Amino acid sequence: MIDEVQVVSSPALPAWRAPRRRFRVSPALWIGVLMLGALVFAALFAPQVTHDDPIKTDLVNSLQPPSAAHPLGTDNFGRDILTRLLYGARVDLQIGIVPTAAAFLLGLVIGSVAGYYGGAVDGVLMRIVDVSMAFPFYVLVIAIVAMLGPGLTNMYVAMVLAGWVNYARLIRGEILAAKTCEYILGARALGASDLRVIRRHLLPNVVTVGIIFAMSDAVLNILLGGALSFLGLGVQPPTPEWGLMIAEGRDFLLTSPAMVLFPGLALLWVGVTFNILGDILTDRLRPGG
Repeated sequence: MIDEVQVVSSPALPAWRAPRRRFRVSPALWIGVLMLGALVFAALFAPQVTHDDPIKTDLVNSLQPPSAAHPLGTDNFGRDILTRLLYGARVDLQIGIVPTAAAFLLGLVIGSVAGYYGGAVDGVLMRIVDVSMAFPFYVLVIAIVAMLGPGLTNMYVAMVLAGWVNYARLIRGEILAAKTCEYILGARALGASDLRVIRRHLLPNVVTVGIIFAMSDAVLNILLGGALSFLGLGVQPPTPEWGLMIAEGRDFLLTSPAMVLFPGLALLWVGVTFNILGDILTDRLRPGG
């Protein structure tokens, strides 16, 4: 008689170790990459694309229509709109990346600790999360910025303080589900430290959900940054930022619609870009995708 052999199920590969077939090229992927590449190109090579100063005023040439010298015209201070759009890409991409990455890392640490250790640690941390989520996100961000004062740095602080709780809840839930798997129990039985179990075995298998959420969160942060700048709580003049450009052009909507139209289209471009890439990541990185 053949002895029975017990088969121990092995953990699924982390999403970032998934077979290459998941990352097959698709039209949507090309579109998202090209749109993102255009944004990065505009941000990095703005000085090479245009030689105008984005903050230098020229009142003699204010509110000029599109021309060879100014392809998108000039604003009420005579500043080239195209130049301010290109330099504004730097600021808006920072708004999408910096606070999103900081909130993701903070939520990743807190969610991992809460989910792995449980008990009183989990109870205390999750009560903090519950209190934070009791306040509407946008109201909390506006309140923090109003308390700290307007400015780009304070806006980053407000977005991180209001946004980390979503990542903490997501990561905690994934950790709670993954830490009971056999490969985690085996690693702990072999004497692996808590830090090693979390860093080497848990996070690679649960971090995907946070990365996917971060793509949509980056879009929301960019739009929120534009809204705060529009309200005078975010980026301050004369720094080129798309939401601020819309705020400055609202009084000239009939005489110079380009001041509002092109920054609005730029924000739309960013939103569509990150949404496309987020959808692709969702399809490719989810289990069985």
